[in-house]
Amino acid sequence: GMHRRGDHQEWLAAMDAIASYPRVVANLYASFAAPLLRILGAANFCLHNGGPSSGGKTTCLRLAASAWGNPCEIDAGLLLSWDSTGVGAERACALRNGMPLLLDDTKRVATQRQELIRDLIYLISNGRGRTRGNREGGTAATDTWRTVLISSGEVALRASCRGHAGSVMRTLDLTGIPFERQDVTTEKK
Repeated sequence: GMHRRGDHQEWLAAMDAIASYPRVVANLYASFAAPLLRILGAANFCLHNGGPSSGGKTTCLRLAASAWGNPCEIDAGLLLSWDSTGVGAERACALRNGMPLLLDDTKRVATQRQELIRDLIYLISNGRGRTRGNREGGTAATDTWRTVLISSGEVALRASCRGHAGSVMRTLDLTGIPFERQDVTTEKK
């Protein structure tokens, strides 16, 4: 999913087309913040796009991913699903150390597994995987990372984390329609 392709001037023109939409631009800025976290000694954090279906949330994630590589959900793209395991999230973070982690659609997490959202926010924000034993009787290497989680779903992420201050404090929720309205004009952007 990480590759160099396309035309820089065309990408800049596309970014210029979204410049008047602050919620959309915030996703791009959060993406660019990921490699700066270590340099600045700043903590990992989560930017979440919460709003109605077909409102442009996944498009925001694709725009943020486009600076890094393939902005798709398929074909080895950088957009991953919230439908993950803790180990899968750890490995994705370690692989993308210094880059954003993009998780689309919290609705993909089954109702009986909603605590997974809270746990993954805390895990990703913490920047360190779980300590595990190895077959030789010692401990395996523990992955660490610096990243920004950029996420989407139909509800605010903080709602999924009520009662868990550690996850709530690490999350910035952007709610509403990112392109300020849903019509053919914004579809073309």
